[in-house]
Amino acid sequence: MDSFNELTIVATIPDTHEVVIYWVRANLDVDPVEAIKKAAKEYVSSPEGKKECKDDNISAFNWGDAINHLPDDLLKRHGILSFNTIRDPRQCRLVDHDEELAKVED
Repeated sequence: MDSFNELTIVATIPDTHEVVIYWVRANLDVDPVEAIKKAAKEYVSSPEGKKECKDDNISAFNWGDAINHLPDDLLKRHGILSFNTIRDPRQCRLVDHDEELAKVED
């Protein structure tokens, strides 16, 4: 049995048909989404986080900021073992759930 959770997070980009896909591995007893939110709150409250947000003109820390700015050691303290984005579009393809893949013959 695995000793960790794996979760795929699909983040939509408002007013587009685009998504960003994140892959997270966390300790078994951790809700990955909540843990990343807690890490983000801790980060933006820290001197380093405040400075980086000010330098990068970030007023609302979002998922894109999290993947780019949250330090690995902070994520690990919150039970996140790895947090990555799938950057290569060839690794993902958006499909219509109801697309007919094959005609069923009588």
